[in-house]
Amino acid sequence: MAPALLSHLRRETAPVKVEPQRARYKGLRDVYVSDIGNDDVVLLKDKTYADAGALTNGIYGPDGAFIDNKGDFYVANFEDVNVSEYAPHGTKPKFIYSAGMTDPVDVTVDGHGNVYEADYLGGFVAEYAQKSNTQLYQCSPGEVEGVAVDQSGDVFVDFGSSIVEYIGGLSGCTATPLGVTLDSAGGMAIDRHDDLIVCDQLGQAVDVIAPPYTSVTRVLQSGYAPFHVTINKDNRLAFVASVDEATVYVVDYATGGALATLEGKAYGLSDPVAAVYGPNDVY
Repeated sequence: MAPALLSHLRRETAPVKVEPQRARYKGLRDVYVSDIGNDDVVLLKDKTYADAGALTNGIYGPDGAFIDNKGDFYVANFEDVNVSEYAPHGTKPKFIYSAGMTDPVDVTVDGHGNVYEADYLGGFVAEYAQKSNTQLYQCSPGEVEGVAVDQSGDVFVDFGSSIVEYIGGLSGCTATPLGVTLDSAGGMAIDRHDDLIVCDQLGQAVDVIAPPYTSVTRVLQSGYAPFHVTINKDNRLAFVASVDEATVYVVDYATGGALATLEGKAYGLSDPVAAVYGPNDVY
C-alpha cells in the first residue's frame, strides 16, 4: 500500500468492529497506540511496552492521537467522524467533538485546552474550545494530514507537499506558506524550541524543521514510511508509527536513533497509525 494513498484507502478498508479478547490493563497506561487493523487503541506498559489490553469504547477508525497537559487522551476517529476525549485512565469518552467534521485524521491541543482537528477529505483544519462541540474556526488550505500548535498559539498545518502557518491562530484564516517542501506530508508535532517534526511519507523520513522553516534541519529517522509522529513533554522520546510495517519506533529525539522497535502481534499491534506517550504538549 503506497503511504500517500492511505488517507483515501483506509476509509474503504476499515474492519468490522470486533471487541478484542485481550485483558484490560488497570494500572499505568503511558503508551496509547491507534491501530486501524484492530480498530482499537492498544495500551502498552511504560518502559517494557508489554501489551496491556485495549481501549475500545468510542473507538471506530482511530487515527491521529494526543495527550494534553492534564493527561487527557484524544483520538481522531475517521469512521465515527469525531474526536473522542478520555480522562486519564478513562475507558469511555468524557467528551466527543464532531460538529462540522468530514474526515478527522489528526488532533492536537494547545496550552489553553483548545482542540484542533485535521480533516483530510474536508480539506480543512478546525478549532474547538475545550468541551464545546462548536467550531470556533475552520480554515481550508487543502487535504490536511497533520496539525501542531506552538507556544505562541501559532498553528501549523501540512498537506500534500506544503506546510502553512496561521500566525496568532486560525482567526481570519490567513495562511503563511513556509519555504520547506515535502514529498508527501503525514502527521506532525512540535518540540519545546518550536521545531516542527514532520512525517514525509514518500520521502520515507521524519524531518525536523527549525524556525524560520525554510529547509529541513535534520532527519530524525529515515528508510521507512512514517505516518504519525509524537513527542513527549520532556522532548526525550519521539514515537513514529509506520502502518506499512505494522511497527511503532521509539526514537531518541536528541540522536535520532531507535531505542525500541515495537512490531506486530508481540505488542498487540496490527496496523498502528499513531502512538502517544505521556503529555505531548511543550507549553
